[in-house]
Amino acid sequence: MTSRHLMVLAAGMLLTGAARAELDFPTRPAPGTIALAMTISAATAVAARCEGQQKAGAEQMLEALQARAAEMAPEQRGYVSGYTMANFLADLMNGASREQRRAGCREALARLGHAQTSGMRRE
Repeated sequence: MTSRHLMVLAAGMLLTGAARAELDFPTRPAPGTIALAMTISAATAVAARCEGQQKAGAEQMLEALQARAAEMAPEQRGYVSGYTMANFLADLMNGASREQRRAGCREALARLGHAQTSGMRRE
């Protein structure tokens, strides 16, 4: 996990705590929650940046992943949502040009592939 992942995870934890109106730290993510959050985040990035078959494939995968996340406990869904939102906002802040979005598409596809293989090893 890179420092960016840790930063985004921390932001997700803060968003989860704020959403639950708790002042103390929320419970820790369950095993597999972070891997699922990383995969959903990468699929969201592909769907937002890419075109054509890549976008359609990412949107289809995103639906399946979101259905899987819907089966999780509410606080774990909060982690997934918080992580995905924080990562998406961090990417959005880059204000990318069309060329940068294309490069971002390649990067997001690489992250998606990495997140999928990481998730498969843990499960």
